[in-house]
Order: sequence, then structure tokens, then C-alpha cells
Amino acid sequence: MHPLDLEDPRKVEEHSGSLELLQEALVRIARLSALALLGVKDFTAKLARAREMVAYIEKAAVLEHWLLRYFTVRPRNIFWPEAAHPEKINIAHKGTLNFVTLSSEIVALKRATARTTADIAGQVATNPLLEPEAILLSQIAKILPETSGSPGLGCHATRPAGTHGVTKSLTGPHEVTLDPVFAPTYSLREEPIPAFGDSAAEAAPYFWSLAIRESMASDLCALSMAEYDGLPLAFYRDMAKQTWDEVRHAVYCLDTALMLLPQLEVELPYDHPTRAAVRRFRETGTGLPVPLERNLYEAIANASLVERLVLMHHDTETPGIRTLKEHIGSQFCQVHSDIADGLAIFRRDEISHSRIGNVWFHHLVPDLEKRNTIIANTRLLRGVLLLTSFAHHGGDGFGYLMESYSSS
Repeated sequence: MHPLDLEDPRKVEEHSGSLELLQEALVRIARLSALALLGVKDFTAKLARAREMVAYIEKAAVLEHWLLRYFTVRPRNIFWPEAAHPEKINIAHKGTLNFVTLSSEIVALKRATARTTADIAGQVATNPLLEPEAILLSQIAKILPETSGSPGLGCHATRPAGTHGVTKSLTGPHEVTLDPVFAPTYSLREEPIPAFGDSAAEAAPYFWSLAIRESMASDLCALSMAEYDGLPLAFYRDMAKQTWDEVRHAVYCLDTALMLLPQLEVELPYDHPTRAAVRRFRETGTGLPVPLERNLYEAIANASLVERLVLMHHDTETPGIRTLKEHIGSQFCQVHSDIADGLAIFRRDEISHSRIGNVWFHHLVPDLEKRNTIIANTRLLRGVLLLTSFAHHGGDGFGYLMESYSSS
């Protein structure tokens, strides 16, 4: 590998272009990983995918900042490359994902990125003036696989060519699946989600039900990260962070519920339906009852980006901060201090999510009057969006449900 010739301006410009290509590849790996996360059932596997996704987007952000600081390369908004768009390479099509092709693309892109990282590192390794870059490249290489003779990005990727504004560039999956520990049992049309209480018989169902809602929140952020083009890298970084946060919350809530099961079994009558469901779970690994409508993913999938920010961040995350504070101060948490400690961390994350939603809602809709109108209209639309989940899982058509609920 020939060292970089700093006396040739064309070589320096070509070199900075290679670094930009590397940064864009890291972003694309993260966005493809966001799509892949939507096909993962098991919370533990979902957590691993989210962790990896964040690693790539964080390195992309570091490289973006480095390019601005050292090469005065201004950050650009993020777009899928035209020739490697998920719909062009048979990964996404009309609300379905080909997870086999998606997995293969992620593996190939990682190897190409590793090859290009190694090639650039070889160019700068012997030049002490480029020591900051050599250190940065060594850090990026740590999250990449062995190159093993793979071709570099020049043979694998094309530069994004988008210059238009924020657009929905693809459609994610129409539905997602639940962790196998859960069993859809009752309808939200007939029975509410379990509420928090001061007994294990109340708290355990509350926590395992909250787990699937936190999983849906992670899916929302991953979906938005993959579907929408034309935003700054900071948006995708925030969505990745929240995706990872929400999966950790889902794991925490499920673990907390499982920890409370022995106490729940003591408190409930022997013939109680929930106790029977817990027995089934212990025997088969599945059976924790959740709604037939699952986690209402379809409602979010059918919402626009600004509607998602209103429904999740403005109307759910922000009020949830107060709710969590009430839970932490409850009699139940006074007895279970370990759960109170976990909820305190949970609440800290929710505060950051509220901030994320506020930042990007203002970015997308700078005008206060328009924001207020969107909030009001989205709240009116909320019931309609929820009925898309009811129709998807309940057997009754959307039109029938609209007529039924609008007349009652």
C-alpha cells in the first residue's frame, strides 16, 4: 500500500472522498441493521442487533465530525444510495422484507467496509502527520470483521445522490412478531392492559405487558430510521440510541416480571386464569398473556414521521416521565428497592426520549402554529390508527370497525 502523497492536491481530495465513502457505508450498515431488527422475535437477539446498530452509527458520527474538523467536509443529509436502495436490491417490497437477502447484504457491506478501512489505514500508517486519522481508523476497525480478501467499497457501494428534502424512501414491514414467551390472549376491545399496583399479582402482568410496548417503541425508532431519507445524521443517531434504550427497557420489564412470578403465584387463587397462564409458561416457555392486537405496531407503521413523534414522544414518552416517578414513589417500590432503582434509570432514558422527539418535531415543523395544528390533527387520527391494528389482528374489517366505533 502506497503512503498518501500530501503534496498532490488531487490525492488529498481523493483520500477525503474515500473517508466520506467509509462514513456513508457505516451509516448504511446501521440503517440496514435497523431493518433487520424489525424481523427479530427474541428480546435478547433484538438487543444484540440494536447494540451493533448503535456501534456503527456512533462511529459514523465520529467520522463525520472528524471530516469536518480535519478536512472541512461539511456534513450532508442521509439518503439511501440509488443503486443500492433496499427496494432496488430486493430487500424491501411493498411492506415485506426479504430477511435472507438483507442479512447477506449486511455481511457483504461489513466486509467491504473492513477492506476499505484497512486500505486507508495502510495509506496513512507511515505518516506521523496523519496519526489522528490512523488512530480513528483503528477504532473503526475494531467493530468490523476480518477483511479476508474481500473487495472494498469501490466494488460494492455507490454514493448517495439525494438532494431533495425529507421523504419516506421505503415502506417497512406491515407487521412484526412477538417474543415467543408471550401468548396473544385477550382483546383490547374487551379488556384493558394490566395497570401498575402494589402487589406482585398486579405488578408482574403490568411489567410483561409494558415489555411489549417498549419493544414497539424500539420498532418505531428503527422503522423511522430506515424509512425516512433527507435528515441529518444526528436524527439517525438519536433514533438508534432510542431503539437500543427501548429494547433494554423491554428486557428489563420482562426480567422484572419473571422475577415476580413466584410471588404472583403465592398471591393469586389456584384457579385464577393468570396463574394458569404462568404455569403454562413454566412448562412450555410461552403463555404470558398479552393483547390479541399485540403491541399496536400497525398503528405506528401507518403513521407519518411527524405523527409518530406526536403519538410516541409528545403524548407517550413525556407523560410517562411523571408516571414513572409515581411508580418509583409507590409502596410497591419502597418494598422492592431494586425495581425502584431500575425504574429510575428507565425514567432517565425517557427524559432523553422526550427531548429527542421535541428536537426533531421542531426541526421538521419549525412553525409553532403548524406544530399545534399537527398535534391536534394527530390526536384526532389516533383512534383511526389504532383501528388498523384492531383490524389486522381481530378479524373484523377496518371499514366495519370504523363504522362501529364512529356510531357508538
